[in-house]
Amino acid sequence: MRKSLLIMIAAIVLLIGSSCSSTATETDQDESSASLVPNVIGMELEDAKSAIKGSGLEVGNIEYIEGDDSGKEVITSQDPQPGEETSKGEQISLTVSIATN
Repeated sequence: MRKSLLIMIAAIVLLIGSSCSSTATETDQDESSASLVPNVIGMELEDAKSAIKGSGLEVGNIEYIEGDDSGKEVITSQDPQPGEETSKGEQISLTVSIATN
């Protein structure tokens, strides 16, 4: 009788342990596949591209608009917005101000 009780307790402990480890693995996978969108507004285009790729994301569509005469390509907006949580590999669309001359 005592042997049966010990076997049942051991089985319960094993079930609980395997349940906890699979939950931790799923959580770790969810966290590793998520990424926060960096704020690239105000950055020059090449710096913004590096920041996006460094966050595990991809550069999506780039729209160019007329801007000032600074001669720099500066990010004026992005989609998705900075700080949003998204999936790794998602594309970030950029609007870039360029010189009119």
